[in-house]
Amino acid sequence: MAVILSAACAPAAVAANQNNTGIHTALISNGETFIDAQQKCSELRAGGFTDWRLPTLAESKTLHEAGVFYGLSPQSKESWTSTAGKPGMHAIIWMFNGSSNIADDTRRFKVYCVRLAG
Repeated sequence: MAVILSAACAPAAVAANQNNTGIHTALISNGETFIDAQQKCSELRAGGFTDWRLPTLAESKTLHEAGVFYGLSPQSKESWTSTAGKPGMHAIIWMFNGSSNIADDTRRFKVYCVRLAG
């Protein structure tokens, strides 16, 4: 079973999530550049784990399909992924509908960090 951490941007409490993806997730910020997003994930110490990172686009789509982002409105906007696009750009995902695009690394988007369960 995967775990999703509190969406309060300061993950402290761990709660079970019934998505069965094998991916732990944590929302840690509502607006960071790509470089800051990577740093926040690598520095995250939550749920007793230290191996947090940005998800790939494929992992983000898996989380979307599993309903991890279920109920989010269009105002929830985009989230960074680690999947590279052109130089200085990375893929983003719209969490409420699963669509994706490439964005300049200096833009600010939500940051979900992940780690593989197990």
